[in-house]
Amino acid sequence: MYLLVLCALFGSLRQEVSQFLAEYSFNGYTVQWSRGLYLTIGEPHTIWMFPAGNLEGVVCAVGGETVLDILMELSGPELIITDDTRDDLPVIPFSTGEESGLFRVTVTARDMLFGSQADSVYVFTSFREVDSSEGNSDPAEPE
Repeated sequence: MYLLVLCALFGSLRQEVSQFLAEYSFNGYTVQWSRGLYLTIGEPHTIWMFPAGNLEGVVCAVGGETVLDILMELSGPELIITDDTRDDLPVIPFSTGEESGLFRVTVTARDMLFGSQADSVYVFTSFREVDSSEGNSDPAEPE
């Protein structure tokens, strides 16, 4: 019975994430992935990602029904960004730079409702390619 309830809650959260990703896709973000986690309160979970270079986008996390606060940190080559605002939908915008690199996303559920100790959290990313078309770097002199 507990497993059935957990699947129902996890399924509705997956649908919510699918809606977020569909909205990003509509706005031109084509490189996407998501991962479902079951987090215990106060215990960090690390996800490694290796996106291609020349991308810009967001890394997000969305908590289940009892999650009130998620701490998320993104670190990589010459980069550490922390979203420590009190909410259950942290969003970290960032750019990968010209070369691909290894990035670490650390997610921690800091607060939950009703004395809950664990709940589902989805982490997802959505990227689009950065337009790297350079203009004429040596324009002709006007006559």
